[in-house]
Amino acid sequence: MEKIIKRNTVQSQIILETVQKMHSHVTAEEVFMQIQNSHPNISRATVYRNLNNLYEEGKIGRISVSDNAAKFDFMPAHHYHVRCEKCDKLFDVDMNGLDSVEEDLKRKIKNDNGFTFTGCDIIFKGICPECKKSSKI
Repeated sequence: MEKIIKRNTVQSQIILETVQKMHSHVTAEEVFMQIQNSHPNISRATVYRNLNNLYEEGKIGRISVSDNAAKFDFMPAHHYHVRCEKCDKLFDVDMNGLDSVEEDLKRKIKNDNGFTFTGCDIIFKGICPECKKSSKI
């Protein structure tokens, strides 16, 4: 199979740099709004398309959170997250050794549907310090 090489456009570079500068887990809309401040000529469609291209190229991460828009991560390497149940923000979790747990889980799944498992997303739940402070939990 022939590998398709995508052009590294100026817009793509601006979008990548914006995600890296935001240094968080952001939606495409948040990236678009940030870019509009300095590059109002870059369209929403360009931002959405390039974010997905950057993810496919392995330059950024993407986290799918049920009932919410996908979040794009400045850190492309596989890692884990915790989602605040109050504010819905995602935070990184440093968890060495969890990769072996993922492999163990894949081996233990009853696979009646014939899937080939390629990975899994583990997202922990909790209350972030900021929400905890404001809620007096």
